[in-house]
Amino acid sequence: MTLNFGNNLFPPRGGITANYSYVDVTNGQGYITFYCATAFDENADEQDVLTVNPSDSVTKSTSATSTGQTYSKKVDKDFDIEIQKSMTLKGIALAEFTAVVSANDNSSGTGAYAVIKLRKYDGSTETDITSGKTDVHKSASDGVIRFLLRMDIDSNTSYKKGDILRVTLEVWAKEAVGGYWVTWETYHDPSSRTVFAKNYEGPSAEDTAYQYPERTDMKVHLPFKIEI
Repeated sequence: MTLNFGNNLFPPRGGITANYSYVDVTNGQGYITFYCATAFDENADEQDVLTVNPSDSVTKSTSATSTGQTYSKKVDKDFDIEIQKSMTLKGIALAEFTAVVSANDNSSGTGAYAVIKLRKYDGSTETDITSGKTDVHKSASDGVIRFLLRMDIDSNTSYKKGDILRVTLEVWAKEAVGGYWVTWETYHDPSSRTVFAKNYEGPSAEDTAYQYPERTDMKVHLPFKIEI
């Protein structure tokens, strides 16, 4: 007996037009992992970008050094990607990155921390969606730190074609009375190449040590509503 199902054995479905890094089936979300990187544009100028490919960044890290005895913003970098189709963000976003903290003394008056912001830019208006903040670090003994930040997106946030999805890195720092400073170096190399970084454990050259971050990538995991 011949069974003839015609052309309807597997009926057509709406195409999935987004490639997700992984899927949260229980919440109907597809996560896309974006890496922060620096790339050359057509004029050989450096641009901070978001990419889904773990490629080599032109610049592997960004450093900040404290000045003044009150917290001030030392790094403000926007990593951008242009959205090519309408997408909706909602859920729990995660950001992970590595920093190396250095200081010329373990003074309690110094300090540095980082803030990650998720934003939307439509060509004229920049809108903050959510953000996360690290704890404060202030001594050379802190060394290499791998951070994981949770950022909640409580309501639907729509991006249309042409909008810019933006991840902003801010680093805030202050020094202490007596010329005691702290530096904070954030790594953003998608391919996570090995590097070494100076780590000052005291005021003299003999106190210089070297730190070797095992991971140097900076990435965000963003939850999008699955469109079927």
